[in-house]
Amino acid sequence: MARIIDLTYPLSPDTVMYPGLPGPEFEPFFSVDGNGASVTRVSFVTHAGTHIDAPSHVFSGGQTVDNLPLERLIGDAAVVDLSRRGDPSVISLADLQVHDQEICAGDILLLITGIFREYGRPAYNDACPALDADAAEWLVGKGIAAYATDATSIERPGTTGNPMHHILLGSGIPIIENLANLEALCSARVRLIALPLKLASGDGGPCRVVALEE
Repeated sequence: MARIIDLTYPLSPDTVMYPGLPGPEFEPFFSVDGNGASVTRVSFVTHAGTHIDAPSHVFSGGQTVDNLPLERLIGDAAVVDLSRRGDPSVISLADLQVHDQEICAGDILLLITGIFREYGRPAYNDACPALDADAAEWLVGKGIAAYATDATSIERPGTTGNPMHHILLGSGIPIIENLANLEALCSARVRLIALPLKLASGDGGPCRVVALEE
């Protein structure tokens, strides 16, 4: 029987956010004592916590999160651990090419940068590893289904224009960011399920991500 591993951060007022984005807000709407049932009003931006970026995140008129093909978000994933690479600030082409035989066309790439160990500390955002342009183009050429990572962004901190997002999302490759609990993974290949909230016309959405290990 497959082992189920939850790779999702819980959404709460304490969720670590990308700089400049507001955190989730929770407000009691009904209560058990006063109304017979508890109902909570929740407010959050589309890129809160563990979430998926859709092409419309960076392309006006691009594909929205409610229209992403589910075949790209449920499937076999290659788990690539680059947490011990030489330059912790970047994911380079050379870093990925070492794993060329492990990453197959149609795979979801589940890439571990190691930054998840800094969650809750300034380095989680300030030292976020970036995806190099050559590496991003190489992944497009490999034909991956989606790119999933523990990083809060695939861009260098302070970068403008979202160039790495344009490369992947421009090729229809959804980006899944802020994965948690990666130390629990034991296998080089897993079955990954990453389903975002079906937000109409959404540029992204929080998602529940789980890995299934045989």
